[in-house]
Parts: sequence; structure tokens; C-alpha cells
Amino acid sequence: MKFNPKRLIVAAAAMAVATQAASAAFTFNNGDLILGFQATSGMGSTKNVFFNLGSPIAYRDGTGVANIGNISTTLNAVFSTQTTNWYDRSDVYFGVIANLNTESPTGFDNPGQVGGDPSRTFYLSAPATAPGSGLSYAPNTFASSSLGTAGSNLAGLEANLPGFTTEADGAAILDQGTQPVQWNNSWTIRNPTPGASFGTLTGGIQQNFGKVTDSTYVDLQRVLASNTGANPTGVIGGGTYETTFAIGRNGSITAVPEPSTALLGTLGVLALLRRRRA
Repeated sequence: MKFNPKRLIVAAAAMAVATQAASAAFTFNNGDLILGFQATSGMGSTKNVFFNLGSPIAYRDGTGVANIGNISTTLNAVFSTQTTNWYDRSDVYFGVIANLNTESPTGFDNPGQVGGDPSRTFYLSAPATAPGSGLSYAPNTFASSSLGTAGSNLAGLEANLPGFTTEADGAAILDQGTQPVQWNNSWTIRNPTPGASFGTLTGGIQQNFGKVTDSTYVDLQRVLASNTGANPTGVIGGGTYETTFAIGRNGSITAVPEPSTALLGTLGVLALLRRRRA
């Protein structure tokens, strides 16, 4: 088999819920990246769709393209109308968030530092027109107190996730009509459009569909809440670009690594191939 250095399946993504049976419980660990979808009007506005992207560290340190899954079946069922596909609707939004939360949801351990990320490290999405083109949060954009508030609000949403049922394509659906209590901590409630996500994240973390391109992007930013001597280091209260998530018109979910990291990974593979030929 010919090795293609541009295609790398991230280990955490390979263990994602996409392979689970439809009757299985939605799996989630404290600190996992949650991909959330909402419609701000019309079809699907009383539902949210979630997908677990796995550990953010896998993407932070990734060196190749990760083909994570495809949730077109669920997105079609929830957001497509008889006349308009979900991807063509500008009132359908998505975003990505993770937090090693000091106020862990019931049943989850407080992990402390994981892979160089201290507790309360955030990963936030920012809309992008192409990989790496999104707004990078400047130092001190987010105060430690505001990230604490956002973490508490996120913990409320996360606490509901294990109670959801995994669809055949790995997604989970929250329905306001049948789950009114959980809806109080829904993606829709925590991401008002326009408004601050999770109570304090000004500008929001979401991107909308309705684009003419075949992929729609958000960049993933890593944000440290405080100076804890974390390794790798980062700016406090600001964002470090880590990867880009692309949602395809066909429902595919793909992660594209930070360009310099991807280049290093490709150069390493090429060097290995040269040694094998020598």
C-alpha cells in the first residue's frame, strides 16, 4: 500500500463515537472537544446536534489531515427542509469548544494537567473563510474570571451529554420538546446569535452555513486561563491557532493541522522515505 503523508487519522478520532451502534449512549470525557449545531429559526430550531471530536491534544499535536466522520444523515434529518438542504441554510450554525474544567460534570474526574494543558485550558472555535484565516484571540482577550464563568456554563451542557443516545453516524440529538430540562443547558441557550457564547466569550464561537463553497470552516484556538507553567506554553487569555475543522457539503468532518506543524510532519515523512531508499 502506498503511504500518503497528507492523510493521517488521529488516534482519538478513530475511537470516536461514529462507530457506535444507534442504541449506545453518547460518550464524553472531561476535556473532549464538542462540536455543536443549531438552527436559529425554522426547521430544527428546537433541536441541537452534537458530535464528540475527541481529545484536543490530538489535534494540537497533529501533523496530517484527519478524516473524522460523516454526520450527513443526522444533519439532514434535523435541519433539511423539503426545499433547502441543511448546508445551504445561513441560519444553521456550528462551533467547537473544550475545557479541562475545574468544575467537572458529575461523574467525571478533574484531570489537572493533561498533555501540557492545565485545568481550565480552553479550546474555542473562530469562524474562518479558509484554514488558518480566522480571528486569533489577542493576549488578555479573556480574563481568568470570564473563562471560569464560561467553564461553569459549559459544565452544565457537558453534564447532559452522557444521557443522550448516539445516532448511527455518531451524532447525538437534543430535543427541547422531549428534554426540556436539558434544554436549559443546550447549545442554543449557551450560544445566542448574536451574543456571547457560554455567558462571557464575546463575539461568539460559531460559523454559519449557506456558503457557496463545498466546505465551511472554523479555526481552533487554544486559550490558557492563567500562567501555570504549562508545556507547551501559550499566551494568557489569548488564542494560539491549532487546527481547522471543515464541515463538508456532504456532511464530512475533517481537521486540517496548523500549516507549520503539517509541513514539519510532511518533511519528516519525506526524510524517512529518503532513508529507506538510500
